[in-house]
Amino acid sequence: IQFIVVIMSTQKKFSSEDIASGTPGYVAPLSVDFSPDGKLLTFLYPDTDGRKVFAVDLDQALGEGHFKLFDAADNTGLSLQEQLRRERMRLFVSGIAAYEWSSKDKAHSDKPQRLIVPLGGKVILYEHNSNLNVSQKVRVIYDGSSGDAVDPHLSPDGTKVAFVINDDLYAMRIPSVGEAEVAVTVPTRLTVNGAKSGVTCGLADYIAQEEMDRYRGFWWSPDSSRIVYAEADETMVPEYDILHLGKSDPTHSETHRYPFAGKGNPQVTLAVVEVNLPTAQPDVTTVGSVDTSSHVWLDLVDSQHPDFTIVAQLDTKTAVAVEGEAAAPATSVMDYYVARVGWWQDGSVMVQVENRAQSVLQLLRIDPVTGARTVVLEEKSDVWINLHHILYTFDLAFTLSGNDSNSAGNGDFNFIWASERSGFMQLYLYRYDAVLRTGVCVSGPIGGGGDFVVESIDAVDEEQHMVYFSGNSPTALNERHAYVASYQPTATASRTQLTITAGWHSVSVNLSKKIVADVYSSVHTPLQMSLYTLDTKHHALHSPVLITESIDDCPRFKKEPWYRENIIAPVFEIIRSTDDKVNLHCAIYLPPGVHYDPTTGVSGAKPCAAIMSVYGGPHVQRVQNNWPVAADLRAQCLAQQGFVVIKCDNRGSYRRGLAFEGALHRDMGNIEVADQNAAVAYFVQKGLIDKARVGMFGWSYGGYMSAMSVCRSPAGTYACAVAGAPVTSWDGYDTHYTERYMGTPQNNPTGYHDSSVMTHVPTMSGKLMLVHGLIDENVHFRHTARLINTLIQARKRYELVLFPCERHSPHKLQDKVYIEDIMHDFFVSNLHPSVVLTSGGSSKGGVSGYVGGAVSGVSGGVHKVMDALSSRL
Repeated sequence: IQFIVVIMSTQKKFSSEDIASGTPGYVAPLSVDFSPDGKLLTFLYPDTDGRKVFAVDLDQALGEGHFKLFDAADNTGLSLQEQLRRERMRLFVSGIAAYEWSSKDKAHSDKPQRLIVPLGGKVILYEHNSNLNVSQKVRVIYDGSSGDAVDPHLSPDGTKVAFVINDDLYAMRIPSVGEAEVAVTVPTRLTVNGAKSGVTCGLADYIAQEEMDRYRGFWWSPDSSRIVYAEADETMVPEYDILHLGKSDPTHSETHRYPFAGKGNPQVTLAVVEVNLPTAQPDVTTVGSVDTSSHVWLDLVDSQHPDFTIVAQLDTKTAVAVEGEAAAPATSVMDYYVARVGWWQDGSVMVQVENRAQSVLQLLRIDPVTGARTVVLEEKSDVWINLHHILYTFDLAFTLSGNDSNSAGNGDFNFIWASERSGFMQLYLYRYDAVLRTGVCVSGPIGGGGDFVVESIDAVDEEQHMVYFSGNSPTALNERHAYVASYQPTATASRTQLTITAGWHSVSVNLSKKIVADVYSSVHTPLQMSLYTLDTKHHALHSPVLITESIDDCPRFKKEPWYRENIIAPVFEIIRSTDDKVNLHCAIYLPPGVHYDPTTGVSGAKPCAAIMSVYGGPHVQRVQNNWPVAADLRAQCLAQQGFVVIKCDNRGSYRRGLAFEGALHRDMGNIEVADQNAAVAYFVQKGLIDKARVGMFGWSYGGYMSAMSVCRSPAGTYACAVAGAPVTSWDGYDTHYTERYMGTPQNNPTGYHDSSVMTHVPTMSGKLMLVHGLIDENVHFRHTARLINTLIQARKRYELVLFPCERHSPHKLQDKVYIEDIMHDFFVSNLHPSVVLTSGGSSKGGVSGYVGGAVSGVSGGVHKVMDALSSRL
């Protein structure tokens, strides 16, 4: 039997409330940007009642710090539409969620320099003009009287603003300060089809927001005279009803159109509308008052292109295929995704379209007057296309050094484009040839290429022919740094690294002021933002000035000084996969008194109970040299309780190149599980962890991994697992994500069968806890329900924790605290950590730990400890 020894300690330990309250020392500046004249650095930063827009005056001494650009009340009472947009964007903050400056293009240097903020359905404007007083600088330009404004955007010249009201697109002129009150300030309606059920105009559809990282549905032309907008028709997408079972109203529900894998997708088209705003009061009340006959609909795909035409059996009427049901008739259809939209510098529309299989992407140039398309370039992949935002278009007057063939006026223009054609995301210089009507690759990979990933273009110096960009390097795959390189075709030098300190750097570059804003952290340094002077001649950063809070004045550290000293940086180690094909990066969190060095091994303890903290899916890297990895309070808390916590980036994870990520192609839940098991076996062999006491937890794809690991791994690999909001069968997830990696259920039935957790339930070994929010509109509770049915049929035990009023990511503090409590107790009772320290300050109270061992008898004292533990668990 197990006997219990309670070890009381004065050492502080993290509580469930601490974990649920977020990451200490990670007060991140968001949306770092510069004003059009380059004189202000702006960013979102927390204040007492939510995030506000802060600024640094770059004409003043940088050491004077930051100030609030303007104060605004908390954003309360969000509409369901706005709540779901924020859910898609993973914006779980109060206060201001976004802001936008007018264009930085030098063509608009004589126009008003303005910034807008959406707040509670209203639009607030800040006028960057030193001649105005405070009350004139900040004003409400749209009060929401015609309906809540969704996703507002300024015209590049700063004179107009457009937004969506009730699924249709509107625009209005921004009156100048002091302009007569008779000026038209009521928005003009530009579209009408949003009034139809299942149709939106000017909004990104669910798939675009959730899976394509496209949150916009309309884009102003560079000269502010036109808007290209998306019309999304979701009537072919199955409806999915979600009941709010935790509400007092038994009829409370919401309905979403959800594109299940292999089913119908939204039909997205693009149109261009001339924005001619009236001088008289517009009529926005009736559909008939809006003339849409002049809208130009764009030609997006070639009906003869074999990759954009599919012969499929797509049942668009039902959300779930009935087993044994006869297949729907085969139909030849055009099926594509509108991935990115914008404008080229010559006034044509830029569109990126990809086929449904996501193996082909076309970069288009479309005439806004005729709608005719030209394919600038086409990318193809045997695995899949990873979408990105890395596209820079040069000014039309730009010419390459020593090259007069693309002088201004002949229709040519230059741009920088990112591609994974080498196996890693790299930069390439292109010229659009107006005669050939195609893009011509002039040079690349920029910076010499190599086994590294470029993640962003931060600035382009057209005078010096240099491009500033960020990414990782072959020697620092788990870090992010800023680099600079020449994009000239004759350039031979490789890239130069600008950020030197090891860790994670996210930079914003102001070439006019020669200033770089660097948001930096590492596993040893909490997040902070500093300004550097940029030496463009020697390509170096000098004279850093700290702008945001540092470790010494972080509010949470100041309130609880013990926080900082109890956040212990994990140990990083690189191991080999079981098949000896790749390196796997691991982060190891150690209990007090346990010492582990990858070279010398373990000292100070016998093998410990261990928990694998997993995500495991594409587009995520968890083992990174940044502060959130160190300040993962769940991992730190479990380590304090006597567990070794291990994170391992298996094949399929991000920032390692397409071959590493593509290893799971059409066979999810296989190689990922094998790599996690390789990490378990490695640390068992090293003597760090006890092979009989290993657990796992994860959320979303990590929840899928947890459930799959206890079902698909060799018996005894995991004693228990917690699966939060898990996908359990990929036929129940959405089209764009699932089909990118798995194909469709119709063309990959074996892959879908093998990748379903339910297939492997008969071989399940270990205890399983399932956690899910009942109003999760992303990974529906149906996934967990289907798994439960299979568990019951196989007579496999499980534990279930439900949150009736939570979506995919829990928001309420009490719910997050409860998750931590219940998960902690589950692991303690099943894995028996060697040492668990208690402290009087713990929110849990009572007994919180024990030392395991076998005895032949039970004394009265041990009975009392057992009783205390039972009452707690």
